[in-house]
Amino acid sequence: MKPSTLRWLFVMRGLFLLIFGLVALFLPNITILALVIYFGIVAILSGLVAFVHFGMEKNWVYVFEGILSIFLGILVMVYPAITAAVFVWFIVIWMLIVGMMMFVSGVAGPKGMPRAMLIISGAVLLLLSIFLIVQPIWMKTLEILYFIGALSIISGICMLLFAVFANKETVIEEKVSEEE
Repeated sequence: MKPSTLRWLFVMRGLFLLIFGLVALFLPNITILALVIYFGIVAILSGLVAFVHFGMEKNWVYVFEGILSIFLGILVMVYPAITAAVFVWFIVIWMLIVGMMMFVSGVAGPKGMPRAMLIISGAVLLLLSIFLIVQPIWMKTLEILYFIGALSIISGICMLLFAVFANKETVIEEKVSEEE
């Protein structure tokens, strides 16, 4: 992959994380509610599509899938608080996995790349996700979302810095290659 393509991927990822973090911090109820509603709608639509598949293929598995998906979608819409709590746990587990991958990528990455930003971002993700996993009992979904928002902002900034430093090192490496 070209260094310029890699740089732009980090810029896009950093901007997405930064925007998500700002929305999570300043509009947390909307963030949780939007995720819950989106999931409920997708589950109901998936169930309806499963019934269409049954009509086309006459496979009874699609009927079971359709009933289960529609039931889950309605359940999510009726009990959004429980769904929000489960959603947050999925995000925490995702943060743990991504943090490990970023940290390892930074430590074992190719020489010449500014790996410090990946190591820092991965370490922050790891530490915060571990903290959220062993969180105090008093912590509620909203407070967890604040942590996730702050973490997303920090990770987004690290990604953007990584892209900036990666670009500068790439330019320096290209000039050195041309001189030789």
